[in-house]
This record gives sequence, C-alpha cells and structure tokens, in this order.
Amino acid sequence: MEYIEGNDIERSLEERKTPFPLADVLNWADQILDALEYLHENGIIHLDIKPSNLKLTNRRKIKLLDFGISKGAIGEIT
Repeated sequence: MEYIEGNDIERSLEERKTPFPLADVLNWADQILDALEYLHENGIIHLDIKPSNLKLTNRRKIKLLDFGISKGAIGEIT
C-alpha cells in the first residue's frame, strides 16, 4: 500500500474547527468524482465513502482510501 502523507478529511476538520473554503471543497469533489467515474467504468463500487476514507495530501489533493468492502474486480485495476 502506498504511504500518503497528510490527514484524512475527518481529522482535518476536527483540527480546523471551521469549514474548508468552498473553492477547495469543489476542487476535491471534482477529484473524487473523477476517481469514482474511473472505478465505475471498471466495474468497481467503493461502498464506504466517508471523510475518514478521504486523505488530504500535503499538496492539497484528495486520495480515496479503503477499498476493503468494495464490489468488483479490484485486483484487475492497475
């Protein structure tokens, strides 16, 4: 598994105690939707999308984590 430095969205929100800027949230939503589109095109459904499964990298990018209860052939994705 790849090591991704940074916090998940849940922890980041707890530490901030204020909402993220709307521009950041919309950018992250776009990234998440791109990832989900790719997964769905390859027959994979994530099934556990929540703030603790979204990692915010130090470069302010979102990574979708924890495919433990996904449906589909995840082993076939490269």
